Amino acid sequence: MIEKKIYKMAIIAGMILPIISILGNIFADFPLIINLKWFAIELISIMAYFFNRNEKYVEISKFIFFLVIIVIIVPFGYIDSGGSNNNSIGYIFVLLICVVYLFKGKQRYFFSILLCGIFIIMQLVEYHFPQIMRVYSTESQFRDRMVQIPLLLFFSFLMIRHFSAHYEENKDKLEKANRKLSYLANFDALTGLGNRHYFDMKIANVAKTHDKNHTYLAFFDIDKFKDINDTLGHSVGDEMLSGFSKAIDELIEYPHLLARWGGDEFAFLYVGEEEDLKALLENFRQCYAELADQYGIKTNISIGVVKWGNSDYQHLFARADKALYEAKENQSEKIVFDH
Repeated sequence: MIEKKIYKMAIIAGMILPIISILGNIFADFPLIINLKWFAIELISIMAYFFNRNEKYVEISKFIFFLVIIVIIVPFGYIDSGGSNNNSIGYIFVLLICVVYLFKGKQRYFFSILLCGIFIIMQLVEYHFPQIMRVYSTESQFRDRMVQIPLLLFFSFLMIRHFSAHYEENKDKLEKANRKLSYLANFDALTGLGNRHYFDMKIANVAKTHDKNHTYLAFFDIDKFKDINDTLGHSVGDEMLSGFSKAIDELIEYPHLLARWGGDEFAFLYVGEEEDLKALLENFRQCYAELADQYGIKTNISIGVVKWGNSDYQHLFARADKALYEAKENQSEKIVFDH
């Protein structure tokens, strides 16, 4: 998890920063006593590192680690390093970044409010009791900033970059998952055709932009498809559905709309002249006959067709379903038109 990685990064920083800061303090000619807080941070970080290796103690050690840093180390370091002239404010911002990334819910609010409170208290103490703040030369403060500020910026960069990389990675995964969910919600996995949900959405768009008197809805299914599954197996049935769908899908273009309605039943919306539609439907039947012949099957498809006209959706589908039923019952004419 991203939280564990950033917490580990914070602990490692807590072990590395004191060493660099102590060397920097020597370079800045600060008295050795100023390194007391850095020794304390080093000790706390080492303890947190070992507790972090045990999953049982991670959360409690993380809470205690930041509580001690915020409540004890930050105020002490603020006073010991010269008040607002030092780099404590920068560390408060870094701690705030850590709190936002590493804690959730009430703990996040608790530490955020605590940081704000500590900052206000430190400012009030410095304003009313300036004599307790240690005073260092301008040159020493300058040298200290030259060490501390780059370290703060670099550590902040590492955390934000790490979070950003995690965000981008998860963003890509989320987008892929959403595309997959969208596909599964709108398309049939076996045939690749739009499903019933997809057909219902698209048919409304076609109705808005085309003449309903030249728009037809056809329902068709494979005759005795259950017998095919029972005798040849469902795998053969799936192969036939997939092969048939691909063959007829190649015969149609926009704005015509083809979908797998369910099982071995298909829905087809056609915009154009009736004679052209009849020829296309005969091609559908021919495609299936050729495919079925490869498996030694002699059945074909039955088709019920209705002109949209003044029918509403519900009535239109009911009429098409009735026409399909008549086609299946009719032994001689397997394409039934209901005008």
